[in-house]
Amino acid sequence: MPPRPPGRLATTWSHPLVIAAVLLLILLLIVALAWALSRTPETLDGAGGEETSSTPSSSASSVALPTPSISSDPAPTSASESPIGDEAPTGSTSGLPVFGTSNVPARSNGVVRLDLNGYGIEVDSAGQWASARNRGGDPDGEDSDITFTDSGVAGREGIQFALLAGVERPNFDTCKAQRGWTPSLTWNEAKRGAFVCIRTSEGRRGLMRIDEAPDLDAGNAGDTEPSTQVTGILWTPIVDE
Repeated sequence: MPPRPPGRLATTWSHPLVIAAVLLLILLLIVALAWALSRTPETLDGAGGEETSSTPSSSASSVALPTPSISSDPAPTSASESPIGDEAPTGSTSGLPVFGTSNVPARSNGVVRLDLNGYGIEVDSAGQWASARNRGGDPDGEDSDITFTDSGVAGREGIQFALLAGVERPNFDTCKAQRGWTPSLTWNEAKRGAFVCIRTSEGRRGLMRIDEAPDLDAGNAGDTEPSTQVTGILWTPIVDE
């Protein structure tokens, strides 16, 4: 029996062009597989195949926590705890004039807030200005160096005042050069922002700023006493022997 001639399919696969096409297809598949394997997992999104950043990102915006602000206004206490320093505390109330600078050591200073007609200030109390109850006939009351009443500011224990006008940044030298002292000032003179030089019985100099003038009508509206606030400094050197 004579052998059967090769079929059409065998003839087709044995054709040189078909063999070349198959080899080319295999080569393309190998190249595609090599390219796919070279991709890192971090650059592919497993679900959608989209490129993603290798660094995780957050969709929430960063919110900065509020920084606690330090208020320059003194707390509404009867006496401050300001330490002795070269200068008096400044900037205790917004918009007020500031103390000048000097190299003269301070004996005491402080910021004091108090009610009128019952309390005054000791300007040399353990290195600070402190509130003190006016004696006012009370044998157990404390003596204050400066009293504050509805009438104004008055000195005790030989303290006198000199109201400054038109002086910017007053300091020790300003008060050292003052003349014409008075034992008291009215509230029309001692207005908010006014600087007042002080002379003690020992001959020392001080400087006081009226941070808050009293509202004299406050007492008429209720039981609240009018109040005031001052910032002051007493310098160590004795000027008047």
